[in-house]
Amino acid sequence: MKPRFQRFDEHLLVPEAHVLDSRIERSFSEKGTIKILFTGFYPPSPVPDADFLDEIVKASVDGGHDVIVLAPETSSAKTENPKVLPLARKWDWHDVRRVAKQAVQEKPDVVVLIYIYYLGNGHPAITMLPFLLRRLGYRGRIVTVFENQAGFARKKYPLVSAFLKVLQAATSRNAFSEHYGSILSSDRSICLSFSHAKEVSDKAKQKIQGLTVLPPFSTLVMAPFGPQSRSEGRRLLGIGEDKIVVTFFGYLKGSKRVDLLLEAADKLRNDPRFFFLIAGDEFPYDPGCEDSLKKKTMELQLQDRVHFTGSYPAGSDCASLWLHASDMAVLPFKGAVNLHNSSLSACLRHGLPTIVTEDAELSGRPDGKYIRACTKTVVDADARSLAEAISSIATNPEESERLRRAALDAYAEFYAEEGFVRGLTVFDGTRIGLDPVA
Repeated sequence: MKPRFQRFDEHLLVPEAHVLDSRIERSFSEKGTIKILFTGFYPPSPVPDADFLDEIVKASVDGGHDVIVLAPETSSAKTENPKVLPLARKWDWHDVRRVAKQAVQEKPDVVVLIYIYYLGNGHPAITMLPFLLRRLGYRGRIVTVFENQAGFARKKYPLVSAFLKVLQAATSRNAFSEHYGSILSSDRSICLSFSHAKEVSDKAKQKIQGLTVLPPFSTLVMAPFGPQSRSEGRRLLGIGEDKIVVTFFGYLKGSKRVDLLLEAADKLRNDPRFFFLIAGDEFPYDPGCEDSLKKKTMELQLQDRVHFTGSYPAGSDCASLWLHASDMAVLPFKGAVNLHNSSLSACLRHGLPTIVTEDAELSGRPDGKYIRACTKTVVDADARSLAEAISSIATNPEESERLRRAALDAYAEFYAEEGFVRGLTVFDGTRIGLDPVA
């Protein structure tokens, strides 16, 4: 039996989209440069998501593309490329319709929605952008990048949720979803992690067109590679060139198990070459974690062997200099690190031999094989096994060099900004990103 609203679904949501595919692909290849329109948080919005979009925009411009950003009213950049149009204030129905109309007027080849649930404080309007674009006659590609997997605030908008649930049951091809409005009907849906892709798929209850995984690249301001950055980083930290610097990088919270690294440092206290750098700020929702770790450092009498950096100035290359100053990184996360964790991408980007902990969760995850290929994994780690892994890298130049090369290769393959932009612009059948069911 055909869905009751099949005609509505196919005619109004995606009119002639597939008929025009060959024309779109031909225009992409002929022009080289394409016009990309982004919408989402954008500087100076005081959220990390704005920095993420900013870096994607920069990479797109660097790739030779023409870029337009439909941004919140707080954005005020006045450049020719990207062209920033501050339109949305609340991201409600009125704002999103304005965004859709402007997007169609600009005639981009690709519209990219950087979706995150708190855009508009969970309002469902932004999830209907693909539907509005098609209704207004847009014939190009639509790509949704899920910054996280949560849908709109269904409890806050129960009538909208109920209506979408009816439409989801009555229409085909992910036209509508009670969780995600119409955004799963995009030509490509990009999740930043395998776990996010699984949750989106589970909520959709059917196969999602063009679903792929592209881990987010590091947005750190990079200091150049070379001995000068290493020396400058050590100078800033007050660490001598003779030290072996072992670094944890990231937010400080209980699940990161930095306490385990401190216990490993205690096991290595008889070797004066080791110095441990805890580079990162306290996670806002885990208050007291940093104080607890400093207290443990004092209890272990490691004050002269462990340094806490705290936060660093936004827009500076300070964090990059710390990583250049390091000899290896240790990420002893509970449940194992994820491919999308910014801690991991930052360490790999700097070519650091990186130790991660592995448990049953990592063994069963699709990204486990990728993480094992570019790191040294310690199974069911305790302080002793972690200390042994640190000592192994410090005393084995061949292992250290292998891990360094693996880190740089993994970043180039999985994380590089150029690869992410390809995920937004290439629709020729080439496999983009990582298979979410790998």
